[in-house]
Amino acid sequence: MTKFTSNTDWEREIIHVLGEHSGKIYYQLINKIIGLNLEWNTYKVLFIDNEENVDLMNKVSSYIFFVFQKNLRNELALNIIRLTDPPQTGKYLNISIPLLQRSLKENNFDVKTQKEIQLQMDWIIKKLTPPLRELRNKIISHNDYETILGKRSTQDKITNEIFKHLIHSLNNLINSINFKLFNSKIYFDNDNIPGGANQLIAKLQLWDRANSINIERRRNGEEPII
Repeated sequence: MTKFTSNTDWEREIIHVLGEHSGKIYYQLINKIIGLNLEWNTYKVLFIDNEENVDLMNKVSSYIFFVFQKNLRNELALNIIRLTDPPQTGKYLNISIPLLQRSLKENNFDVKTQKEIQLQMDWIIKKLTPPLRELRNKIISHNDYETILGKRSTQDKITNEIFKHLIHSLNNLINSINFKLFNSKIYFDNDNIPGGANQLIAKLQLWDRANSINIERRRNGEEPII
């Protein structure tokens, strides 16, 4: 397994193996998918994994965390759609997996791996992304008349399971390429980053305990703690 001491070394090695164009696309896609996983792990910790976390956030500031949840969910959808966009829009190239596929084909990349990628992308684009594209087109980018008035349902089609399957599929797709290049796997799971969701929950729990103590002290006619 190849060892890299910095992101620069990693990018340089990828470009060395894939060439300038394909290498730069692939390196950027890896970073985009790492970022997508960090956002997904944040969303899971805060809003899915533990009902007590949701109760705690509602107690602290229900509206602020509602806005954050909505915006983070929309950002997840947009990032997934960007990764699966066509190779170009008009004359402008998109940093997307289809662009990488086109570049790999032009560079005569391993045919078997190309077929595996195509099968995975067909399933992702045809089976999983349509509700997210509809969300982008009807809600995030526009105020679609029928959707806003409830005549067309968009949000109900997008479940946490869809996000989970999509991100898992994108991770597997990138790793099928990475294994062919470097005989190694990229590990995307990391919900313990400094300043991340777990630390936020820990600080909110401290606040909640201190607040409970202060309420009791005021009830007893005592000064609250700092």
